[in-house]
Amino acid sequence: MVALIVLLFFALMLSIDWALRAYRRRRGIDWEPGPRRVPLPDWALLPRAAWDVPVGVFHSTGHAWAQLQPSGTLRIGADAFLHEAVGPADKIKVRPEGTSVWPGAPIAQLSQNDRTIWLRSPVAGVIRNAQHGRDAVAHWSDAYGKGWLVEVETEDPADALRSMHMGKRMREWLRAEALRFGQFLVQSHSGSMATLQDGGYPVKKRLAALTAERAHEMQRRFFDVTEGR
Repeated sequence: MVALIVLLFFALMLSIDWALRAYRRRRGIDWEPGPRRVPLPDWALLPRAAWDVPVGVFHSTGHAWAQLQPSGTLRIGADAFLHEAVGPADKIKVRPEGTSVWPGAPIAQLSQNDRTIWLRSPVAGVIRNAQHGRDAVAHWSDAYGKGWLVEVETEDPADALRSMHMGKRMREWLRAEALRFGQFLVQSHSGSMATLQDGGYPVKKRLAALTAERAHEMQRRFFDVTEGR
């Protein structure tokens, strides 16, 4: 009798695990097993588009993307993860042409209401071309196309790209980042669930929904260039 109860218990546990795996696959969060593998509410999930990336695009740990241009410059913008995590930008200020940059240097400030996020350069060089003001805001929704922000001239483009994520490594990293960001949102909005329904304010304008302290923390955790992340 005891053996039967044990078998039934394990069968129940396996059924629950199977159901959770199926749910995560449907939601695009079929993560590797580990202590951080937890279900997240719908409003904390980023869509799969946040890690669907065109061929030839490299990613920095600060969620800037870079792509080599025929002219030899590197075109740089904010990746789809940052777009989804922040939401639509109300104002974008870009560093002007001729500005020298280095890995971690701010190249664009994205504003949403009274909250701001800096996009930081993944490479060292000089800005040779930039989108400013209304043009940058108008094209914001096209992350890997017209939504580029600057073009940087570097001494060695291949070397500059070598430390960035691409291919399978990039996809795995973006999936892990999406889970990490979902957990960050849950922690940020604990106690304010009434405002977090599907289609609600924090989903469309996630940055503006944060306190100033949590917006600063989001910058530090996700959009500053960090070696080894």
